Amino acid sequence: MSLNDLIFKAGLVSFHSHNNDTANALKTLDEMIRELLSTNDYAHDEELKRMLIMCCIKRININFKEKNYHKVVTDMNTLTLVEYNIYANRDIFTIHIESIAGLCDDKINAELEKCKIHSIQIEAYKKHFGEHFDAQSILAKEVPKPAKKKKLKCQLASSW
Repeated sequence: MSLNDLIFKAGLVSFHSHNNDTANALKTLDEMIRELLSTNDYAHDEELKRMLIMCCIKRININFKEKNYHKVVTDMNTLTLVEYNIYANRDIFTIHIESIAGLCDDKINAELEKCKIHSIQIEAYKKHFGEHFDAQSILAKEVPKPAKKKKLKCQLASSW
């Protein structure tokens, strides 16, 4: 698939996204990413590499909104494969952390549902893990600056 074909398909993705047709947007992104990864041309062509990164980020955003966390984590791995630093982009990093937390929450909730023990502690676990982890609110908080240490002055005894 040529770069012009990919640009045309990127326009289709924008069109589908604008019309809230996430199914067709994802379908088109799937085709684009599959094609780019299968030919491995992105390794030798910077524009194709940027196109792959853009497609992955668009698909990550859609899948994150749809709570398809496993697909988000898979695309994060693809970004890492093409040497995109997911830790340098606050939005991507936040989505990455929340997706991992979402996968963990789903697994823990599934295990808690199987639990046959009825106790206050188990009910507390169910309530706690039922709440979704929100990395955005955690990252939005400012970290307090460390307090400045006062320098102690040594005074020498002047009279001996």
